[in-house]
Amino acid sequence: MARPDVDPLRPPADKAPTPPTSSQRAAAKTHYTRALKLYRQKKLEAARKELEQALQLTPEPDLHYAIAKIDLELDQCAEAITELQKFLETPHGPNATKAATDQLDTCKAKLAPPPPPAPAPEPTPRPAPVVHARPRWYHDWLGDGLVGAGAVSGLVGLLCYRAAVSDLDVADASMTLPEHARHVDDAHRMRTYAIVAAGSGLAFVTAGIVRFVTHDRGGEVRGSVAVVPTDGGGMISISGSLP
Repeated sequence: MARPDVDPLRPPADKAPTPPTSSQRAAAKTHYTRALKLYRQKKLEAARKELEQALQLTPEPDLHYAIAKIDLELDQCAEAITELQKFLETPHGPNATKAATDQLDTCKAKLAPPPPPAPAPEPTPRPAPVVHARPRWYHDWLGDGLVGAGAVSGLVGLLCYRAAVSDLDVADASMTLPEHARHVDDAHRMRTYAIVAAGSGLAFVTAGIVRFVTHDRGGEVRGSVAVVPTDGGGMISISGSLP
C-alpha cells in the first residue's frame, strides 16, 4: 500500500501520552487529599510535596493551579508563574481562566523591576552678588578740580596780600603826598584782590570737599559757586542742593 502524503503545514505528530491507570488515579487522589488536609493545617511545604507526587501520577491541569496557590502563599512568585502558565495552556472556563490570569498578573507585577527613581531636581543656582565698586574720593575729577582751583586761588590771595602789605610799607616811606596816595591805593586794590582770591579759594575747597563726601556715597553735587567783586572787597555766593 502507498503511504499517505505528508502535510507540510502540520507539525510532526507526537506520540499520545499513556493515560494514567486506575491505581495511579487512586494514588493521586490520596496524595491530593493529604495535601488538602496539610494546607488547612497551614503546613504549606508538606502540602506542596503531596501535590507534586499527585502530579507525577496524573498530569491534571488543576494540580498546577493548586501548586501555584501554595506558591503564592509562600511568596514564591517565580514558581507560581510557571505553574499558572502550565495551567492556562489547557482550556478552562471563564471563571477559572480569570482567576489564574489575575494571579499571574499579580506575580509578574511583584517581580517587575521597580521604576527608576525620578531625577532629583537641579538646584537653582543662586545669582552671584552684584558688587558695585565705589570710586575713590580722589578719583573724582570734579572734586579734584575744585580743590585744585581753591588751592591756586588761596595762593593768589596770599601773594596779593603780601603785595598789599608791601605797598603800605612803600607808602609809609614815600617823601611826597601824591606818591603816598598812589601806593595806598595800590595796597587797597591788592587787598581787595587778596580777599576775593582767598574767598574764592575757600569756596572752591569747600565745594570740592562736599563733592568728595557726596560722590563717595553715590550722591551728586548740584550747585554753583559765584564770586562777585564789590567796592570793599568781594562776595562769595554758593547755591545748590544735595540729592
